[in-house]
Amino acid sequence: MVVLAMLLEYHDDCSDAEAEQRMRFDLRWKYALGIGLEDGGFDATVLCRFRRKLLECGLERSLFERLVNSARKVGLIAKDATQLLDSSHILGAAGARDTYTLIRGATRKLLRSLGYAPAS
Repeated sequence: MVVLAMLLEYHDDCSDAEAEQRMRFDLRWKYALGIGLEDGGFDATVLCRFRRKLLECGLERSLFERLVNSARKVGLIAKDATQLLDSSHILGAAGARDTYTLIRGATRKLLRSLGYAPAS
């Protein structure tokens, strides 16, 4: 459910706090998450803790590699292009959030290039 909420968050370009509110009040989000009308979802901090776990387990790299490979397949990145990464460790919550903001933007661009469009 947390991963699905993160995908909805990326799709709708909203913050964790907005995602929390949408889980509580937006019928479209409730339907997509498979939760009942009275279910309030979960607190925004769950998303932060989940991202922290991804970083601690090293799974963010796997996500990044999948994103780059998909972008290469659709032609957003040249197959022989060198990709530069900032390899410094960012432990602050604000730094991690900035990283996810960049990933969210890249994910939206990739989804649009694959033909997905945000709901009006």
